Parts: sequence; C-alpha cells; structure tokens
Amino acid sequence: MIDVTEIQIFIIIMHLLAEPYSPVQTGAGKNRSTLAGTSVLSPFLHIGSLIASAAMIYKKPAVQLFERHLCLYILTFGFVAAKITNQLVVAHMANE
Repeated sequence: MIDVTEIQIFIIIMHLLAEPYSPVQTGAGKNRSTLAGTSVLSPFLHIGSLIASAAMIYKKPAVQLFERHLCLYILTFGFVAAKITNQLVVAHMANE
C-alpha cells in the first residue's frame, strides 16, 4: 500500500534526478530579483512584522493573558502566520 510518505519520497527523488538537467538561472531577474520584478526578500516585511508584534505582545501585556494561556498565544499567532502565508502564496501565484 502506498501512503503519503512514499509519494513524498518519490517526488523528492524525481526532483533530485531532474535537477542536473534543468537550467540554473531560470526565473532570476536582475540583482537577484524574481521574474515579477520583486525582491526575494519581499516576504521579510510581512513575516518580520508578525514576529515583532508577537514579541511585543508577549513582553508588554496589559493583562497577563498570553502568559497564563500559552496555547491561546500559540494559536493566535499561528492563525495570523497562516493567513499571511496564504496571502503571500496567492500574491505570488497571481504575480501581483
């Protein structure tokens, strides 16, 4: 019976076998930018703002809500990170 793990291993092997035959610089623009003209560091603003806000809320709370309920803290910023990641993927796929 073939499961997800075997499929993932098969895909990894196929990527490794196909890598020597693929062009090295495909999709790279000037100054290491992407083909869409954006920097490869462009997601840093979104992810950095998430990390900064999570650290500020954890260190400077008005109420000790997140320190008392660590699971709530992890879920809150996990959902926010997932939303930002989904928006970045959709923007990348749409070439915005």
